Amino acid sequence: REVHRDEILCIIFNAQGTRCITTDKSGLIGVWKADDKGRLTPMCQYRKQGALDKVAFRTRTLQGTHHDNPPFFVGGESGQIYLADDFGLC
Repeated sequence: REVHRDEILCIIFNAQGTRCITTDKSGLIGVWKADDKGRLTPMCQYRKQGALDKVAFRTRTLQGTHHDNPPFFVGGESGQIYLADDFGLC
């Protein structure tokens, strides 16, 4: 299934290799589930303004424990930083 129609600017996997975040120059964020063979299945999408080329997973909670399904930060040319997750919250 096609998600991005514009140039992809960032591809990043979480530490476990089970999730992938992709961003493009139109502001689309793709969240993917990776199976044990590396095949990707789209989970959800977000649309923001401007090119997005920075992504980082938040791997620890405020208490210092590891997230099983960590949220992630996304940013780019607009100067905004977004906190998002797999469940459609951004």
